[in-house]
Amino acid sequence: MKIAVIGGGPAGIFAAISAKNSSNQVVLFERNKILGSKILLTGKGRCNLTNLSPIHDFISNVVTNSKFLYSAISKFSPSETYQFFEKNGLPLIVQRGNRVFPQTEKSLDVVKFLENCLIKSKIQIYYNFKVNTIEVLNGGFFVNNNYEDRYDKVIMATGGLSYPKTGSDGYGFHIVKNLGHSVSECRPGLVGIKTCTNKCFPTGLSLKNVKFVVTKKK
Repeated sequence: MKIAVIGGGPAGIFAAISAKNSSNQVVLFERNKILGSKILLTGKGRCNLTNLSPIHDFISNVVTNSKFLYSAISKFSPSETYQFFEKNGLPLIVQRGNRVFPQTEKSLDVVKFLENCLIKSKIQIYYNFKVNTIEVLNGGFFVNNNYEDRYDKVIMATGGLSYPKTGSDGYGFHIVKNLGHSVSECRPGLVGIKTCTNKCFPTGLSLKNVKFVVTKKK
């Protein structure tokens, strides 16, 4: 079976690794020149990989629809995530609050590690390749109208609308809509706050144990 994975972020990378076996050929398409653009931004550049708190505590800290995570976590738990990286050669450290980081505390090392995992699994990677269309024809899938290259399955892992500069500009939703799928309305999960005063905190400043209240102006 030939499988195309669209998107080279964490979801696409793990999907490609999971789909690859002796009988499957897997191809990964990434629109950027590197994999995992958003990985480089996580944990202030240190890459907070997971959290080893008990599952109940982990779930209870998800603000909206936490039950949605039960299925995913039961199949690939935080501890299994930890073991995957350690077992395959990326040493980790656990810090305050059970947060897990690469031992080097460099997110780039995580990206390089995952890229190496793909190479070891003999997964072909196409960089700077933006998928504009996916067409279904005669029971197969064709990417960007390339009728010489047929795929049996396609995994969409293009991200949401969170960070267009990294490639998450929502175009994947346009593709799946054209394939006949329904797409739920997208709403922001993390938003900036604009104050009514010019007194602002410097960019990048983090504050601990700070509480604020947002009220709707009448």
